[in-house]
Amino acid sequence: MTAPPLAPDAKPPRRRRKTYTFWWCFLGICAEALLFLLSTLSDACELPPPFEAMEPKEETKPYYEVGETIEYKCKRGYIFLYPFIMVATCEPNHTWFPISDHGCAKIECPTLAEPEFGKVHLLDGRISWGGRAQFTCMDGYYVVGMSILHCVLKGDHAYWNGPPPHCEKVYCLPPPKIKNGTHTFTDIEVFKYREAVIYSCDPKPGPDKFSLIGMSMLFCSGHNTWSSKPPECKGNHLSFICK
Repeated sequence: MTAPPLAPDAKPPRRRRKTYTFWWCFLGICAEALLFLLSTLSDACELPPPFEAMEPKEETKPYYEVGETIEYKCKRGYIFLYPFIMVATCEPNHTWFPISDHGCAKIECPTLAEPEFGKVHLLDGRISWGGRAQFTCMDGYYVVGMSILHCVLKGDHAYWNGPPPHCEKVYCLPPPKIKNGTHTFTDIEVFKYREAVIYSCDPKPGPDKFSLIGMSMLFCSGHNTWSSKPPECKGNHLSFICK
């Protein structure tokens, strides 16, 4: 049986466009793959990323052919370490060799000697600029000067931002006097480290005695620093408890 003829005004059925869409997508993927393949086969190296310690000696280009080189130099504040190589070569696998800034090291500050009766600690593990040094003293001594020094860069040299401190013995002036009371060793003008005094209240006639409120014993715990505030002597009628 044959199909009936189309009416004069009838339009032929539309063809689906899915086939064309598929082919366009397929061609696009192929084009991208081809570009990627060509780029991998290209005899060129891109400019290496910037480094912390070194920089190119001359103006750079976006791309370099295999065998071309870039010569580097240490940046300001860094010094060259022999025998590291400062020339990078574009290799056939599109990488640079060797490519490292290990040949440039930060300029260092002068070495710090440990103070007498104290120690120096490198907080950042180095004495190059940007590093810090902390000074501490042994028990019974205190730091005179800046306890933390910073290694700073000035021009082409590195310096500590202050002179090294030193350690001195801890001494205390006499502790404060109190009303209606006193302490031992009132005749001593300077107390050594951990030397102590004991406070007591003055005798008072009658049944209303003075009571000591606070710590009765104080000791020299740091330079001109006593272990606590001095106590007070109060009337006994307030029912304070002696400590």
